[in-house]
Amino acid sequence: YTLTTIDNAPSNGLPAVVSAITIEGNGATIQRSGAAGTPDFRLFQVTPTGALTLRNLELRNGRAVTGGALQNVAGTVAIQGSEISANAAGCDGGGIASTGGTVMLEASAIHDNTAGCSGGAIFVRDGGATLVDSQLVANVASTGGGGGIMLFGSAISLIVRTTIAGNTAVLDGGGLLAHGGATRTTI
Repeated sequence: YTLTTIDNAPSNGLPAVVSAITIEGNGATIQRSGAAGTPDFRLFQVTPTGALTLRNLELRNGRAVTGGALQNVAGTVAIQGSEISANAAGCDGGGIASTGGTVMLEASAIHDNTAGCSGGAIFVRDGGATLVDSQLVANVASTGGGGGIMLFGSAISLIVRTTIAGNTAVLDGGGLLAHGGATRTTI
């Protein structure tokens, strides 16, 4: 599925997720068009009342200020057996940016994404992240930290049997950066 226009503000390709939604992708790809003239937009935004589950789906080519493919604003996100690749954020979260919510990644891969600031693959602030049997590979935080994942503030995170490799950050944490006094990460 190739998206060519913004569905709603601020810069989302699909309607904002405001309730519980599960997408069974069956191997499908949702992507922003790479054609000349296509505006920048992320694919998904999850609101505080939203709970998004993505299964067996690929998200590609999103472009936004935060959360290139997906922005979670105090909601709940579960990504299972899926792939997030070739997305870019002008600032935080090349693949995913989550503020005040939770992100769970299971048997999934986030690779080849770029953040203009921090969190090449994933940026989590004041929320939590759980990564199980997954991969964060070849992502870039081009001016900040956490090439693979940046955990900031009160993020409480669990990382189990997950590969974090080949990521790059200009500042600290090429693979992972846990920053802030309240941040706790269990690996």
